[in-house]
Amino acid sequence: MTAARVLVVHSSDELYGADRVLLLLAAELPRADFRLTVVVPAEAGFHGSLRRELGALGVEVLAMPLAVLRRRYFGPVGIARFGALLVTSTWRLRRLAAEHDLVHSFTTAVVPGALAAKLARRPHVWSAHELVTEPRWLWRLTSWLLPAMSRRVVAVSTAMRDHLVAGSARNEPVIRVVPNAVAPRPPAPEGVAALREELGLDGGVVLVSVGRLRPGKGQEDLLHALPAILAAHPGTRLVLAGEPAPGEEPYTGELAGLARRLGVADQVTFAGFRSDVPELLAVADVVVQPSRHPESFGLGLLEAMLAGTAVVATGVGATPEVLGDAGVTVPPCQPVALAGAVGSLLGDPGARAALAAAARERALARFGAEAFSAGWAAVYREALDDA
Repeated sequence: MTAARVLVVHSSDELYGADRVLLLLAAELPRADFRLTVVVPAEAGFHGSLRRELGALGVEVLAMPLAVLRRRYFGPVGIARFGALLVTSTWRLRRLAAEHDLVHSFTTAVVPGALAAKLARRPHVWSAHELVTEPRWLWRLTSWLLPAMSRRVVAVSTAMRDHLVAGSARNEPVIRVVPNAVAPRPPAPEGVAALREELGLDGGVVLVSVGRLRPGKGQEDLLHALPAILAAHPGTRLVLAGEPAPGEEPYTGELAGLARRLGVADQVTFAGFRSDVPELLAVADVVVQPSRHPESFGLGLLEAMLAGTAVVATGVGATPEVLGDAGVTVPPCQPVALAGAVGSLLGDPGARAALAAAARERALARFGAEAFSAGWAAVYREALDDA
């Protein structure tokens, strides 16, 4: 039997959450059954990291201008620009879609893939990685659009599924849940040593937070919590790993300014984007994910759990679903509660170690790459059979 040709249309060319999920899918999906072609946006500000990694796996990757829903398009001028780009990118994708058996739009932010599949009369799968709550019209629109344009809609968590069904009951019959996964990679000892030297970590207590630098991720709340943590545990260092999204670069300076005003700047390191996440997690005593907005999954949580690191996170979206009892959750936007939870773990090494062990066990049992690959293969087959 000939492998089905799948055109995957993605919204970025980096190596953050959904990018890494796509990379894992390309690595784990049975090559005898499915052959992927991935389209990424040719957009200023992206590093081309995903493109390089996919290419190393032997996956065909094409970069072209794509209409991707971003905040910069929310306005009269932006809407006009988005509309023009939507027309041109849909038309280019239509010809590609006609050469494939199935089209997969990998995030809700990338719209032209669905339109191209419709024009080319190809079955379409749409995966939802973004749990949109504001603006409400966008939540309603995407909740309606996904089932209207797709044979199957894939949610990365039960929380994401429930959110889409609440937005439109039409999601229920076509939606499937395929939880995200991460392929475990042990840290290289020499890499850990080099990282400590690079970041100036002298062996003291280290807190790590990994993810996009943006207000919804709650880094401000973590900085506000840091003075209280330092009062109880002097010498604690905080490493913020990640970059702002393209167009939001000033936010790093805003966070740095806040750290100076709080008097904690000397204890905070802005590490930027890191490709050595396993090594970074290896130096962490506690990983803190202080999101203000609901997470559809929280891939950084899973990576920390697999690394055997204790986790403190805000209990929003799918975070409780991923962590279970193997992590500490606090309410969002409450630095005092965040400081208390982190300080409690720093003061009890035994509890910290037990939590870290439980987290790793849960991650390996529930979020393996094999189940992830099987889930996606089943979704693709269902969509193709329906067609």
